[in-house]
Amino acid sequence: MSASFDVGSLTGETLLEIFTYVFCLVVACLAVTGALRTLREESRGRASALLATATGRARWLSGHLVLGLAAPAAMLLAVGAGTGAGHALGSGLPGVIGAQLGTALSFAPAAWAVAGVAIAAYGLRPRAAVPAAAPPRS
Repeated sequence: MSASFDVGSLTGETLLEIFTYVFCLVVACLAVTGALRTLREESRGRASALLATATGRARWLSGHLVLGLAAPAAMLLAVGAGTGAGHALGSGLPGVIGAQLGTALSFAPAAWAVAGVAIAAYGLRPRAAVPAAAPPRS
């Protein structure tokens, strides 16, 4: 049995689903790097000056956590609007924009869960979170 398929047999809706899924995977990866920004700030010494003030560690981390949850939702809104608008322009059906927004936003809990695992790894064992937070080497 062969695992190949004919690309020409894919419908516009199927391609839209594939593109949305891939974009949402990228958003999940960005959610992890955003959530682990605290690790980079601590390792580079930027957090110590802030934590020496009246700002507590929990407040500092919760600010990053809120941003780590809001940013994926905003990015998924952009993915839904962009892919929905492209599909609406190509098909002439303006109603697909709302449906595509809903489809893209349905991936938000998954992106939040991935970011939550990264935050939990950072909270329990900061050294375990290093591979996810490491910047790419040039």
